[in-house]
Amino acid sequence: MEQKGGTAVDNRTWERMPLLTHKGQLTRPSWAVEDVFEYNKERIRRPGRRKEWEFYQVSNRRFTFQVTYGHVAYAGTVGATLVDFETGERYTSGPMKLFPGDSLDLDFSPGQPHNLKYEDAGLFLSIGFDGYERHIVCRSQRFDAELVAHEDGDAMVIATPFQRKYQFYYNYKKNFLDLAGHVRMHKLEYPLDQDTFLLLDSGRGVWPYRHQWVWGNGSQEIQGHILGINIGWGFGQPGAATENMLFWDGRAQKLGRVWDDCDRENWKRPWRFYSDDGRFHMEFTPFFDNFTEKNFFLVKTRCHQVYGALSGTAVLDDGTCVEVEGMHFFCEYADNRW
Repeated sequence: MEQKGGTAVDNRTWERMPLLTHKGQLTRPSWAVEDVFEYNKERIRRPGRRKEWEFYQVSNRRFTFQVTYGHVAYAGTVGATLVDFETGERYTSGPMKLFPGDSLDLDFSPGQPHNLKYEDAGLFLSIGFDGYERHIVCRSQRFDAELVAHEDGDAMVIATPFQRKYQFYYNYKKNFLDLAGHVRMHKLEYPLDQDTFLLLDSGRGVWPYRHQWVWGNGSQEIQGHILGINIGWGFGQPGAATENMLFWDGRAQKLGRVWDDCDRENWKRPWRFYSDDGRFHMEFTPFFDNFTEKNFFLVKTRCHQVYGALSGTAVLDDGTCVEVEGMHFFCEYADNRW
């Protein structure tokens, strides 16, 4: 069925299908709310350009804690980062690896059970999913975290091509609000309060070497309901699939195309977001720019990951207008070569 933002898989009655054809192209460019594709990576035509990652972020107004496990074929990373918004402290543990071979390969689709583990003298990291719960354990000299989240509700899923036939992106993003555990740094335990949410970004694909994207995400309890928001563009061809979704009590509701209006010279000035279907009007007031820049062999990245408060209106599928006030939100602008 055709909808704004691409073609939708019949999300509630789907059967799993192979992600790639024998020619290494997407079987069905589309968006969905479940992990509907089998990641058959043996059909990738340019394995030397393959990218695979699992990224988790737990965040609230006080801090953000991020875990990354993945690679871009010729370089890989396993690590964790903790940023304290009040003090401005930022600590990162974990190595960048040149030509990691198959040591960081991900051979599973995002929604399938899996276990990942890494350990060296400075970092222990374990990421596991048994089909019901997500488990993250991370320990280093600076911080210690153990998190458990229950698998529930819909996800944002896209399978989208790029301009070249062999390039594609399969992405699964999900917010988890049923979160337990702890995050500590220097014996200080950060509160996992009601504004805290855990976000998963799971990606598989073959990308152009140079690319840019905008990605924003947040969640909030509003009058006894949970509203989640995911917006993004720069990921493949928007006519095939887009990332723009609302989640109302865990159920996905598709938005049209979304645009931003922000000052690229001053990232802490207010941003504005609006959608072409008139359902999404927001102002984003930043308070922290978690800017990162890396230059490692062929990997060059610049990312303004900006955290702040989101306010405005979002219209649900049934026409209900939801007032959003001060949602903890982040939006990032990334310019990458990898």
